[in-house]
Amino acid sequence: MKKQNLFFIIVGALMVITAFLAVNCQGAGGTDTPAAITETSNANGEIKLSWSEFDSDDTTEYTVYAYNLSVRTATGSTAPTLTEFLEGKTAVTQITSFMTPVADWSGLTEPNTPDSAKSVSSLNLYTGTKYVFLVVGTRSGTVLTDTIVAKVIDIASNTGSDPKYYINSASGTFHVAVIEAENILWINAATKAKAQGGGAKLVEIENATEQSNVEAAIGEIPSADITGFTVVADGGGARYLWIGATDKAAEGTWVWDGDNDGTSSPLGTAVTTSNVLQTWTTASLAYENWGEGATSTTPYQAEPDDYNNQDYAAIALTKWPTGVPYQWNDIAGTNALNGYILEAGKDW
Repeated sequence: MKKQNLFFIIVGALMVITAFLAVNCQGAGGTDTPAAITETSNANGEIKLSWSEFDSDDTTEYTVYAYNLSVRTATGSTAPTLTEFLEGKTAVTQITSFMTPVADWSGLTEPNTPDSAKSVSSLNLYTGTKYVFLVVGTRSGTVLTDTIVAKVIDIASNTGSDPKYYINSASGTFHVAVIEAENILWINAATKAKAQGGGAKLVEIENATEQSNVEAAIGEIPSADITGFTVVADGGGARYLWIGATDKAAEGTWVWDGDNDGTSSPLGTAVTTSNVLQTWTTASLAYENWGEGATSTTPYQAEPDDYNNQDYAAIALTKWPTGVPYQWNDIAGTNALNGYILEAGKDW
């Protein structure tokens, strides 16, 4: 056999082997290569995404994760690019461990048409905000690790509907005063805080240093804005933001439950009679900063007084008869406040 014929035979064989490997050696994800996420709708407070099938198995399910990038820019820094965000994260679990699955977009089996367009508010997303959207495929509970697609998407802004963030990041943690365009109940604030990901929740103030960090975040809010905030009638006519304390589970037993998941840490016990605080006992190792009778020459603890059944804590931005700015008060959960204080760890 001539040498040149042998050369062509070897080259041909290598080409066949290469083609075979390209088709069959793609790991657990199957034979189809997923396309980039496509925004098929992103306007008027709605968003719809699509992507190609990860493989040819109809039992594959898909979950969409979202991670808020815009909070990174609130202090003037630049949000990371998608490459920077994913850098060094080689496993799905490394990404999803601090990303929040988007509500109503899990267990999908139709990747090209994942239901109709979703309301941004129903997904706990903010307009005018950048998110990393990550699509993960699973089959029989096993993650298809070779088929991850992600995209940074700026949710279309609706005029006047975007929240404002005022951040203090002392000690490598985040305390954020989030001011909503529309007033919000405590229970909804807890849901929105948790949806930020990274362990975020309504703030649980555990010591004087954390109280100072919260005060610093509030201090970033323009005083002219605070003047326009809602006055809370059952809070002595003051203006407030929600924090994570509540006694909704058991009257007088105050706990920190900033993500409203029922798992809490003790804050203290209040005994009230006829809307007046009789005694307060702070839990072991806990910290408190309840209102202290601001109009009295001798300050005394006056809150929480359970005035007409108040089960949720808020931090004051202005004074009231039994407290001063930055002290806490219990108010009714039916109050819709201008925002809340969020806390999150360094991965937020």
